[in-house]
Amino acid sequence: MQFEFAAPSALDTDNRSANTARLLNMYREPTGDGAIWCKSLPGMTEFADTARTACRAMAEIGDEIYVAQGGRLIRITAAGTVVTLGVITDDAATTISSNNGNVTVVAGGTYYVWNGVTLTTPVGGAFSDFGDVTFFAQLTVLTEASGRQVQWSGLADPTSLDALDFATTEARDDNILRTMPVGSALWFFKETSIEPWYSLGTGLAALPGGTIERGLKSRNLISQIPNGAFFVGDDNTVYLAGNNTIDRISNVAIETAITEGEPSRALYFEDEGHKFCALIFTGRPAWLYNIITGEWCERAQGVDIGPWDAKACIKVLGTFYVGTDAGLVASLSRNNQDLGGTMVRRIVSRTVQNDGIWFTLPKVQVTTRIGFFVTEPQLAMRMSKNFGLSWQIDRQQGLGDLGEYLNRTVFRRLGQYRQATLELTLSTDSDVNISASAFA
Repeated sequence: MQFEFAAPSALDTDNRSANTARLLNMYREPTGDGAIWCKSLPGMTEFADTARTACRAMAEIGDEIYVAQGGRLIRITAAGTVVTLGVITDDAATTISSNNGNVTVVAGGTYYVWNGVTLTTPVGGAFSDFGDVTFFAQLTVLTEASGRQVQWSGLADPTSLDALDFATTEARDDNILRTMPVGSALWFFKETSIEPWYSLGTGLAALPGGTIERGLKSRNLISQIPNGAFFVGDDNTVYLAGNNTIDRISNVAIETAITEGEPSRALYFEDEGHKFCALIFTGRPAWLYNIITGEWCERAQGVDIGPWDAKACIKVLGTFYVGTDAGLVASLSRNNQDLGGTMVRRIVSRTVQNDGIWFTLPKVQVTTRIGFFVTEPQLAMRMSKNFGLSWQIDRQQGLGDLGEYLNRTVFRRLGQYRQATLELTLSTDSDVNISASAFA
Protein backbone atom coordinates (compact mmCIF):
# COMPACT_ATOMS: atom_id res chain seq x y z
CA MET A 1 0.00 0.00 0.00
CA GLN A 2 1.35 3.39 -1.00
CA PHE A 3 0.61 6.37 1.24
CA GLU A 4 1.82 9.98 1.53
CA PHE A 5 3.60 10.24 4.87
CA ALA A 6 5.47 13.57 4.35
CA ALA A 7 2.83 16.28 4.47
CA PRO A 8 3.19 20.04 5.03
CA SER A 9 3.67 21.15 8.66
CA ALA A 10 0.32 21.40 10.43
CA LEU A 11 0.90 20.41 14.08
CA ASP A 12 -1.42 22.38 16.35
CA THR A 13 0.15 22.34 19.82
CA ASP A 14 -3.19 22.49 21.65
CA ASN A 15 -4.82 19.83 19.42
CA ARG A 16 -2.06 17.32 18.62
CA SER A 17 -4.37 14.52 17.50
CA ALA A 18 -5.85 16.66 14.71
CA ASN A 19 -2.69 16.57 12.56
CA THR A 20 0.80 15.52 13.66
CA ALA A 21 2.54 16.33 10.34
CA ARG A 22 5.79 18.31 10.49
CA LEU A 23 8.55 19.09 7.97
CA LEU A 24 11.63 20.41 9.79
CA ASN A 25 14.42 21.89 7.66
CA MET A 26 12.88 20.32 4.57
CA TYR A 27 10.21 21.35 2.08
CA ARG A 28 8.09 19.57 -0.51
CA GLU A 29 8.92 19.96 -4.20
CA PRO A 30 6.53 18.63 -6.87
CA THR A 31 8.47 17.19 -9.82
CA GLY A 32 5.78 17.60 -12.47
CA ASP A 33 5.08 13.89 -12.91
CA GLY A 34 2.74 13.65 -9.94
CA ALA A 35 5.55 12.78 -7.53
CA ILE A 36 6.59 14.94 -4.59
CA TRP A 37 10.06 14.90 -3.06
CA CYS A 38 11.25 16.43 0.20
CA LYS A 39 14.48 18.42 -0.08
CA SER A 40 16.61 20.36 2.37
CA LEU A 41 16.19 24.03 3.15
CA PRO A 42 19.35 26.14 2.75
CA GLY A 43 21.85 26.06 5.61
CA MET A 44 23.90 28.95 6.99
CA THR A 45 27.56 29.57 6.15
CA GLU A 46 29.40 32.26 8.11
CA PHE A 47 30.28 35.25 5.92
CA ALA A 48 31.24 37.95 8.43
CA ASP A 49 31.56 38.33 12.21
CA THR A 50 30.51 41.77 13.46
CA ALA A 51 31.87 41.06 16.98
CA ARG A 52 28.60 42.37 18.45
CA THR A 53 25.19 40.92 19.32
CA ALA A 54 21.60 41.59 18.27
CA CYS A 55 21.19 42.19 14.55
CA ARG A 56 18.55 44.93 14.35
CA ALA A 57 18.18 45.52 10.60
CA MET A 58 19.92 44.84 7.27
CA ALA A 59 19.83 46.33 3.79
CA GLU A 60 21.54 45.86 0.42
CA ILE A 61 22.76 49.15 -1.05
CA GLY A 62 25.20 49.32 -3.96
CA ASP A 63 25.86 45.55 -3.82
CA GLU A 64 27.11 45.81 -0.23
CA ILE A 65 25.53 44.82 3.08
CA TYR A 66 24.62 47.45 5.67
CA VAL A 67 23.76 46.27 9.17
CA ALA A 68 22.54 47.99 12.32
CA GLN A 69 23.99 45.89 15.10
CA GLY A 70 25.27 46.50 18.62
CA GLY A 71 24.77 50.28 18.44
CA ARG A 72 26.72 50.69 15.20
CA LEU A 73 25.99 51.15 11.54
CA ILE A 74 28.40 48.87 9.68
CA ARG A 75 29.17 48.03 6.07
CA ILE A 76 30.25 44.56 4.97
CA THR A 77 32.22 44.43 1.74
CA ALA A 78 32.05 41.72 -0.92
CA ALA A 79 35.12 40.15 0.73
CA GLY A 80 33.36 39.95 4.12
CA THR A 81 35.32 42.83 5.68
CA VAL A 82 33.42 44.66 8.44
CA VAL A 83 33.72 48.48 8.42
CA THR A 84 32.20 50.59 11.21
CA LEU A 85 30.59 53.75 9.78
CA GLY A 86 29.34 55.35 12.97
CA VAL A 87 27.46 55.06 16.24
CA ILE A 88 23.66 54.82 16.29
CA THR A 89 21.13 53.98 18.98
CA ASP A 90 20.85 50.24 19.65
CA ASP A 91 17.12 49.70 19.17
CA ALA A 92 15.08 46.62 18.26
CA ALA A 93 12.80 48.90 16.23
CA THR A 94 15.57 49.95 13.81
CA THR A 95 14.89 50.19 10.06
CA ILE A 96 17.33 50.79 7.18
CA SER A 97 16.57 52.08 3.70
CA SER A 98 18.36 53.91 0.87
CA ASN A 99 18.04 56.92 -1.40
CA ASN A 100 20.19 57.00 -4.55
CA GLY A 101 23.25 55.52 -2.83
CA ASN A 102 22.68 57.17 0.55
CA VAL A 103 21.94 54.93 3.54
CA THR A 104 19.02 56.03 5.72
CA VAL A 105 18.40 54.69 9.23
CA VAL A 106 15.83 55.24 11.96
CA ALA A 107 16.87 53.93 15.37
CA GLY A 108 15.72 54.96 18.83
CA GLY A 109 13.61 57.78 17.37
CA THR A 110 16.58 59.37 15.58
CA TYR A 111 16.99 59.74 11.82
CA TYR A 112 20.49 59.08 10.42
CA VAL A 113 21.92 59.45 6.91
CA TRP A 114 25.22 57.98 5.69
CA ASN A 115 26.27 59.76 2.48
CA GLY A 116 29.34 57.62 1.83
CA VAL A 117 31.61 59.84 3.90
CA THR A 118 29.87 60.96 7.09
CA LEU A 119 26.95 59.92 9.30
CA THR A 120 24.61 62.85 10.03
CA THR A 121 21.25 63.42 11.74
CA PRO A 122 19.23 65.75 9.48
CA VAL A 123 16.80 68.20 11.13
CA GLY A 124 14.17 70.68 10.02
CA GLY A 125 11.16 68.49 9.36
CA ALA A 126 7.65 68.46 10.74
CA PHE A 127 8.56 66.24 13.72
CA SER A 128 11.72 64.92 15.33
CA ASP A 129 10.72 61.60 16.94
CA PHE A 130 10.89 59.08 14.10
CA GLY A 131 9.40 55.59 13.90
CA ASP A 132 10.24 54.25 10.45
CA VAL A 133 12.02 55.08 7.18
CA THR A 134 11.54 53.84 3.61
CA PHE A 135 12.19 54.92 0.01
CA PHE A 136 9.28 55.52 -2.37
CA ALA A 137 9.07 57.39 -5.69
CA GLN A 138 12.43 59.18 -5.18
CA LEU A 139 11.38 60.32 -1.69
CA THR A 140 12.66 59.27 1.72
CA VAL A 141 9.48 58.78 3.74
CA LEU A 142 9.60 59.10 7.54
CA THR A 143 6.86 58.27 10.02
CA GLU A 144 6.21 59.67 13.47
CA ALA A 145 6.98 57.37 16.40
CA SER A 146 3.74 56.49 18.25
CA GLY A 147 1.81 58.84 15.99
CA ARG A 148 -0.08 59.26 12.71
CA GLN A 149 2.06 61.83 10.92
CA VAL A 150 4.28 61.19 7.91
CA GLN A 151 6.83 63.47 6.24
CA TRP A 152 9.01 63.18 3.16
CA SER A 153 12.33 64.52 1.91
CA GLY A 154 13.15 66.46 -1.23
CA LEU A 155 13.42 64.46 -4.43
CA ALA A 156 16.48 62.17 -4.35
CA ASP A 157 17.83 64.05 -1.30
CA PRO A 158 17.31 62.31 2.07
CA THR A 159 18.94 65.19 4.02
CA SER A 160 16.44 67.80 2.79
CA LEU A 161 13.54 67.99 5.25
CA ASP A 162 10.93 70.74 5.00
CA ALA A 163 8.50 71.31 7.87
CA LEU A 164 5.70 71.83 5.31
CA ASP A 165 6.20 68.45 3.59
CA PHE A 166 4.03 66.32 5.84
CA ALA A 167 0.55 64.83 6.15
CA THR A 168 -1.52 62.81 8.60
CA THR A 169 -2.85 59.28 8.08
CA GLU A 170 -6.29 60.10 9.37
CA ALA A 171 -8.68 57.59 7.81
CA ARG A 172 -8.60 55.81 11.18
CA ASP A 173 -7.51 57.07 14.60
CA ASP A 174 -4.64 54.60 15.12
CA ASN A 175 -0.86 54.99 15.06
CA ILE A 176 1.54 53.99 12.27
CA LEU A 177 3.77 50.99 13.00
CA ARG A 178 5.52 50.46 9.63
CA THR A 179 5.45 51.74 6.08
CA MET A 180 6.31 49.68 3.00
CA PRO A 181 5.91 49.86 -0.80
CA VAL A 182 3.33 47.33 -2.01
CA GLY A 183 2.98 47.25 -5.77
CA SER A 184 2.70 50.83 -7.03
CA ALA A 185 1.47 52.24 -3.72
CA LEU A 186 3.00 53.02 -0.33
CA TRP A 187 1.16 51.25 2.48
CA PHE A 188 1.05 52.57 6.03
CA PHE A 189 0.58 49.59 8.35
CA LYS A 190 -1.12 50.87 11.49
CA GLU A 191 -2.36 49.33 14.74
CA THR A 192 -5.85 48.45 13.47
CA SER A 193 -5.88 49.47 9.80
CA ILE A 194 -3.81 49.84 6.62
CA GLU A 195 -3.79 53.00 4.48
CA PRO A 196 -2.42 52.83 0.90
CA TRP A 197 -1.03 56.14 -0.42
CA TYR A 198 0.24 57.16 -3.85
CA SER A 199 2.85 59.53 -5.26
CA LEU A 200 2.10 63.12 -6.28
CA GLY A 201 5.58 63.59 -7.73
CA THR A 202 6.96 65.74 -4.92
CA GLY A 203 4.62 64.49 -2.19
CA LEU A 204 2.12 61.83 -1.12
CA ALA A 205 -1.65 61.49 -0.86
CA ALA A 206 -4.04 58.86 0.49
CA LEU A 207 -5.74 56.52 -1.98
CA PRO A 208 -9.46 57.38 -1.77
CA GLY A 209 -11.47 54.51 -0.33
CA GLY A 210 -8.36 52.36 -0.04
CA THR A 211 -8.31 51.80 3.74
CA ILE A 212 -8.13 48.13 4.78
CA GLU A 213 -9.70 47.16 8.11
CA ARG A 214 -6.78 45.11 9.40
CA GLY A 215 -3.82 46.18 11.51
CA LEU A 216 -0.25 44.97 12.09
CA LYS A 217 0.37 42.89 15.23
CA SER A 218 3.76 44.51 15.94
CA ARG A 219 6.27 46.53 13.93
CA ASN A 220 8.78 43.70 13.37
CA LEU A 221 6.23 41.14 12.17
CA ILE A 222 6.33 42.26 8.56
CA SER A 223 8.66 41.67 5.61
CA GLN A 224 8.93 43.00 2.08
CA ILE A 225 8.35 40.40 -0.63
CA PRO A 226 8.39 40.90 -4.43
CA ASN A 227 5.54 43.32 -5.23
CA GLY A 228 4.01 42.91 -1.80
CA ALA A 229 4.37 42.26 1.91
CA PHE A 230 4.15 39.32 4.33
CA PHE A 231 2.83 40.19 7.78
CA VAL A 232 1.00 39.12 10.94
CA GLY A 233 -2.26 40.97 11.47
CA ASP A 234 -3.66 42.29 14.71
CA ASP A 235 -5.95 39.23 14.70
CA ASN A 236 -2.96 36.79 14.96
CA THR A 237 -3.48 35.75 11.33
CA VAL A 238 -0.73 35.70 8.67
CA TYR A 239 -1.38 37.56 5.41
CA LEU A 240 0.15 38.26 2.01
CA ALA A 241 -0.53 41.81 0.79
CA GLY A 242 -0.62 43.01 -2.81
CA ASN A 243 -2.79 44.89 -5.33
CA ASN A 244 -4.72 46.65 -2.58
CA THR A 245 -5.83 43.30 -1.10
CA ILE A 246 -4.70 40.98 1.66
CA ASP A 247 -5.06 37.19 1.65
CA ARG A 248 -4.98 34.89 4.67
CA ILE A 249 -2.30 32.21 4.32
CA SER A 250 -2.00 30.87 7.88
CA ASN A 251 -3.70 27.77 9.24
CA VAL A 252 -5.01 26.96 12.70
CA ALA A 253 -1.67 25.51 13.82
CA ILE A 254 0.24 28.70 12.99
CA GLU A 255 -2.39 30.93 14.53
CA THR A 256 -2.17 28.86 17.72
CA ALA A 257 1.63 29.23 17.69
CA ILE A 258 1.29 33.02 17.30
CA THR A 259 -1.23 33.21 20.14
CA GLU A 260 0.75 30.98 22.51
CA GLY A 261 4.30 31.69 21.39
CA GLU A 262 6.63 34.61 20.91
CA PRO A 263 6.76 35.64 17.24
CA SER A 264 9.61 38.13 16.91
CA ARG A 265 10.50 38.77 13.25
CA ALA A 266 9.42 38.17 9.67
CA LEU A 267 11.78 37.75 6.70
CA TYR A 268 11.92 36.52 3.10
CA PHE A 269 14.35 34.39 1.07
CA GLU A 270 14.43 32.16 -2.01
CA ASP A 271 15.85 28.74 -2.85
CA GLU A 272 16.05 27.36 -6.38
CA GLY A 273 12.86 29.08 -7.53
CA HIS A 274 10.97 28.57 -4.29
CA LYS A 275 9.99 31.76 -2.42
CA PHE A 276 9.80 31.54 1.37
CA CYS A 277 8.22 33.87 3.90
CA ALA A 278 9.57 33.10 7.38
CA LEU A 279 7.93 33.88 10.71
CA ILE A 280 10.63 33.72 13.39
CA PHE A 281 9.79 32.68 16.96
CA THR A 282 11.83 33.18 20.13
CA GLY A 283 11.13 29.77 21.68
CA ARG A 284 10.34 27.38 18.81
CA PRO A 285 11.31 26.69 15.17
CA ALA A 286 10.29 29.25 12.56
CA TRP A 287 7.26 28.70 10.35
CA LEU A 288 8.01 29.04 6.60
CA TYR A 289 5.40 29.62 3.91
CA ASN A 290 6.33 28.58 0.35
CA ILE A 291 4.56 31.03 -1.97
CA ILE A 292 5.12 28.73 -4.97
CA THR A 293 3.43 25.64 -3.49
CA GLY A 294 1.19 27.31 -0.90
CA GLU A 295 2.55 24.97 1.79
CA TRP A 296 4.13 25.43 5.22
CA CYS A 297 7.25 23.86 6.68
CA GLU A 298 9.53 24.71 9.61
CA ARG A 299 13.10 25.95 10.04
CA ALA A 300 15.03 24.84 13.11
CA GLN A 301 18.63 25.10 14.29
CA GLY A 302 20.88 22.83 16.36
CA VAL A 303 20.67 19.16 17.26
CA ASP A 304 17.85 19.92 19.71
CA ILE A 305 15.64 21.36 16.91
CA GLY A 306 15.62 24.79 18.52
CA PRO A 307 14.65 28.27 17.21
CA TRP A 308 16.22 29.60 14.03
CA ASP A 309 18.62 32.42 14.94
CA ALA A 310 17.91 34.55 11.86
CA LYS A 311 16.62 38.06 12.48
CA ALA A 312 16.94 39.79 9.08
CA CYS A 313 17.58 38.72 5.49
CA ILE A 314 18.67 40.49 2.31
CA LYS A 315 19.77 39.52 -1.21
CA VAL A 316 23.12 40.66 -2.62
CA LEU A 317 24.32 39.67 -6.10
CA GLY A 318 22.08 36.61 -6.18
CA THR A 319 22.90 35.32 -2.68
CA PHE A 320 20.69 35.67 0.40
CA TYR A 321 22.32 36.65 3.71
CA VAL A 322 20.89 36.55 7.23
CA GLY A 323 21.92 38.44 10.34
CA THR A 324 21.77 36.67 13.71
CA ASP A 325 21.62 37.54 17.39
CA ALA A 326 25.06 35.96 17.74
CA GLY A 327 26.62 38.83 15.77
CA LEU A 328 27.16 36.87 12.58
CA VAL A 329 26.15 37.51 9.00
CA ALA A 330 25.75 34.20 7.15
CA SER A 331 24.98 33.26 3.57
CA LEU A 332 22.20 30.80 2.82
CA SER A 333 23.66 27.86 0.91
CA ARG A 334 22.83 24.24 0.17
CA ASN A 335 25.43 22.71 2.50
CA ASN A 336 23.10 21.04 5.06
CA GLN A 337 24.97 22.84 7.84
CA ASP A 338 24.29 25.72 10.18
CA LEU A 339 27.45 27.67 10.97
CA GLY A 340 29.60 24.53 10.89
CA GLY A 341 27.15 22.23 12.67
CA THR A 342 24.92 19.66 10.98
CA MET A 343 21.45 20.87 10.05
CA VAL A 344 19.19 18.11 11.35
CA ARG A 345 16.27 17.36 9.01
CA ARG A 346 13.13 15.64 10.21
CA ILE A 347 9.82 14.42 8.82
CA VAL A 348 6.90 13.58 11.11
CA SER A 349 3.96 11.90 9.39
CA ARG A 350 0.26 12.34 9.85
CA THR A 351 -1.11 9.82 12.33
CA VAL A 352 -2.63 6.72 10.72
CA GLN A 353 -5.72 5.35 12.50
CA ASN A 354 -8.17 2.48 11.93
CA ASP A 355 -11.31 3.53 13.84
CA GLY A 356 -9.71 2.45 17.11
CA ILE A 357 -9.09 -1.11 15.86
CA TRP A 358 -5.61 -2.58 16.29
CA PHE A 359 -3.66 -3.10 13.07
CA THR A 360 -0.24 -4.58 12.27
CA LEU A 361 2.42 -2.57 10.45
CA PRO A 362 4.83 -5.15 9.01
CA LYS A 363 7.09 -2.64 7.23
CA VAL A 364 7.61 0.90 5.95
CA GLN A 365 9.58 1.40 2.75
CA VAL A 366 11.07 4.84 2.00
CA THR A 367 12.57 5.90 -1.36
CA THR A 368 15.59 8.25 -1.42
CA ARG A 369 17.75 9.87 -4.08
CA ILE A 370 21.32 9.31 -3.03
CA GLY A 371 24.49 7.67 -4.36
CA PHE A 372 26.89 10.62 -4.55
CA PHE A 373 28.70 10.14 -1.22
CA VAL A 374 31.61 7.92 -0.24
CA THR A 375 30.31 7.64 3.35
CA GLU A 376 26.86 6.04 3.43
CA PRO A 377 24.30 8.41 5.03
CA GLN A 378 22.16 7.02 7.85
CA LEU A 379 18.43 7.51 8.34
CA ALA A 380 16.86 7.20 11.80
CA MET A 381 13.26 6.06 12.17
CA ARG A 382 11.02 5.78 15.19
CA MET A 383 7.31 5.20 15.80
CA SER A 384 4.76 6.64 18.20
CA LYS A 385 1.48 5.16 19.45
CA ASN A 386 0.19 8.37 21.03
CA PHE A 387 0.37 11.18 18.44
CA GLY A 388 4.05 11.86 19.04
CA LEU A 389 3.85 12.43 22.80
CA SER A 390 6.34 9.59 23.29
CA TRP A 391 8.46 7.56 20.89
CA GLN A 392 9.88 4.06 20.55
CA ILE A 393 13.62 3.45 20.27
CA ASP A 394 15.36 4.74 17.11
CA ARG A 395 16.16 2.33 14.30
CA GLN A 396 19.05 3.20 11.96
CA GLN A 397 19.29 2.23 8.30
CA GLY A 398 21.89 3.04 5.66
CA LEU A 399 20.59 4.87 2.59
CA GLY A 400 22.91 3.37 0.01
CA ASP A 401 26.51 3.43 -1.12
CA LEU A 402 28.22 5.44 -3.83
CA GLY A 403 26.46 4.83 -7.16
CA GLU A 404 23.12 3.70 -5.67
CA TYR A 405 21.18 6.69 -6.98
CA LEU A 406 17.61 5.60 -6.23
CA ASN A 407 17.55 3.47 -3.12
CA ARG A 408 14.69 1.93 -1.13
CA THR A 409 15.14 1.75 2.62
CA VAL A 410 12.90 -0.71 4.46
CA PHE A 411 12.09 -0.78 8.18
CA ARG A 412 10.47 -4.10 9.15
CA ARG A 413 8.43 -5.64 12.00
CA LEU A 414 7.10 -2.38 13.37
CA GLY A 415 4.43 -3.86 15.65
CA GLN A 416 0.74 -3.27 16.34
CA TYR A 417 -1.02 0.09 16.66
CA ARG A 418 -4.37 1.76 17.16
CA GLN A 419 -2.75 4.95 15.87
CA ALA A 420 0.71 5.08 14.30
CA THR A 421 2.94 8.13 13.73
CA LEU A 422 6.21 7.80 11.82
CA GLU A 423 9.28 10.03 12.30
CA LEU A 424 12.37 10.09 10.06
CA THR A 425 15.53 12.02 10.97
CA LEU A 426 18.62 12.83 8.90
CA SER A 427 21.62 13.96 10.97
CA THR A 428 24.13 14.10 8.15
CA ASP A 429 25.65 16.76 5.91
CA SER A 430 24.73 14.67 2.86
CA ASP A 431 22.16 16.22 0.55
CA VAL A 432 19.45 13.54 0.58
CA ASN A 433 16.06 13.89 -1.13
CA ILE A 434 13.25 11.74 0.28
CA SER A 435 10.04 10.78 -1.52
CA ALA A 436 6.92 12.12 0.21
CA SER A 437 5.28 8.74 -0.40
CA ALA A 438 6.10 5.46 1.32
CA PHE A 439 4.94 1.84 1.07
CA ALA A 440 3.53 -0.21 3.94
